Amino acid sequence: MNKKYFIVGKTYPFRYIKKIELDEEFFVFEDIYGERYLLSSFYYKNYQFKPGQEILCRILRIDCSGKVSIEPEHPFYKINKVYDFKFKSHTTISEENAHKFSGKSKKLKKHYLVVTDIYGNEHLVKANKKQKNKNYQPKKITCKVKSITKGNFELENMENGKRSLFKQLISGMIKQSKTPV
Repeated sequence: MNKKYFIVGKTYPFRYIKKIELDEEFFVFEDIYGERYLLSSFYYKNYQFKPGQEILCRILRIDCSGKVSIEPEHPFYKINKVYDFKFKSHTTISEENAHKFSGKSKKLKKHYLVVTDIYGNEHLVKANKKQKNKNYQPKKITCKVKSITKGNFELENMENGKRSLFKQLISGMIKQSKTPV
């Protein structure tokens, strides 16, 4: 298998060689053909690689010059699996949203929950309607790991923001009783 046959999104075995110091600290990985790859140690400080260890890495992209970008498999979290993350705080991010035809822009406020993984790293997850309330202070948030890039997670909130089924049934019965016959 030549590197030109790597497929973006697929996982391949790489060997962790060593840690080196240039202008910053890097991890050195090697594919089965002896080609070496440098990854900034900043993003993977909790991965605890050992020299000679085989690590599965996902191919993130291959640019037009053939440079391959890899992402080592996380030692604990797996893509498309569901985990409980510790709730830390609420945050709101304001974004400018320009209308593509009129050019008018408006500020959008997006509500997120800040959660931490088992290593204490912070990640954002979009808050559902119930979770936007500042009094909402759970111990944990259940999230699905959608992707991992540079050790950072894209999370999907798995907590249901809708009212309980019981409350929905009661509400529906009340509405039905108010409709004229």
